[in-house]
Amino acid sequence: MSTHARQEKTQKILDAARNVFARKGGAATMADIASEADVSQGLAYRYFPSKEAIFTTLVKQHAE
Repeated sequence: MSTHARQEKTQKILDAARNVFARKGGAATMADIASEADVSQGLAYRYFPSKEAIFTTLVKQHAE
């Protein structure tokens, strides 16, 4: 997979996570995020080891 394609997939997961966290807060699950991003849960875990890692990345992006 090209670097550009990987960046697009990462951003797709992050965008989905932002929506899910906005709706569900801390009750959001990786399954919720993967479903919203239209990717498998395994693929979501390939990009991020946990929902906490996704949340941390979103906070860092927002701070920039």
